[in-house]
Amino acid sequence: MLTVNEKLCTGCRICEQVCSMEHHREFNAGLSRIKIASKWPEEEKVILCRQCKAQSCIKACPQGALTFNGFVVLDNDRCDSCGKCLEACPFGFNLKDKENKPLFCDTCQGNYQCVNWCPSKAIRKGGE
Repeated sequence: MLTVNEKLCTGCRICEQVCSMEHHREFNAGLSRIKIASKWPEEEKVILCRQCKAQSCIKACPQGALTFNGFVVLDNDRCDSCGKCLEACPFGFNLKDKENKPLFCDTCQGNYQCVNWCPSKAIRKGGE
């Protein structure tokens, strides 16, 4: 599980950049599986799949397109972009790709690039 301390987030968006680089080999925040939502003067809001134990998204998917293998895995062939998984998220995760399919964090295959690169340590692996 990923934990976020939004009070520590500076809004630098390094996490967005390293995520897009890891998955798409380009710096493009629009391709990131994490988003920083700014509502100045309020603190930043970090939007990402936190890999929570509740797994509400998996239970809500009528197509059985989601499984858990250390992180949420989306079967693109089974997903019909209905959005029920996103509606079920207790953290308000709502990131989608161009086809309206959810952009679940895959922990960078266990490399946790957002955690590694966050200069303020706002994003952490659960238990750290």
